[in-house]
Amino acid sequence: MSVLKKPKPKPAAGRIQMLPVGKLVSTPDNRRRAITDASVRSLAQSIKKDGLLQPIVVRGHPTMPDRWEIRAGERRWRAAKLAGVATVPVIVRKLDNETALTVTIAENLQRKDLHPLEEAEAIQLAFDREYDLRAIASRLGKSVGYLARRASLTRLSKAWRAEVMKAESDASRLSAAYLELIARLPEATQDSLADD
Repeated sequence: MSVLKKPKPKPAAGRIQMLPVGKLVSTPDNRRRAITDASVRSLAQSIKKDGLLQPIVVRGHPTMPDRWEIRAGERRWRAAKLAGVATVPVIVRKLDNETALTVTIAENLQRKDLHPLEEAEAIQLAFDREYDLRAIASRLGKSVGYLARRASLTRLSKAWRAEVMKAESDASRLSAAYLELIARLPEATQDSLADD
């Protein structure tokens, strides 16, 4: 006599539920600066004391069955792993690739410490993938012009990007609008300005 195993129920979309930490996978679309060990350790201590207070947003992983791709909440996930938590609260959403990227961009736009270059890289992904920019702009509460201007920061030369990312450099204090003007210049001109 063979015993049939009942299939595990799939998590329902749109409501908070618990999933094993080991079943979650980070997305390559997240363009935030490296998440610092100190911030993860600090959050892990908070999770040990109070639990994870905000659910992680996931979707079914597009290529890995029985895995969930994190679209918002990677730092929370890392901290939960460090805290030794077995399961975390998640909201499972049915997201196509375009909407999934929009969710990740929107999550990052809400961060106070999001750098304009990180935002630019995420928005440039939408341009590169030829997504519907009007729809993305509408979901983000921004104009298509804003998206285009911000994505232009990806055309800053390596020298400028390096200086802008240094916390205490003069370039790091320049406004995004000023950097967008610099990004319009040819790379050689940008590098010449960076040397001055």
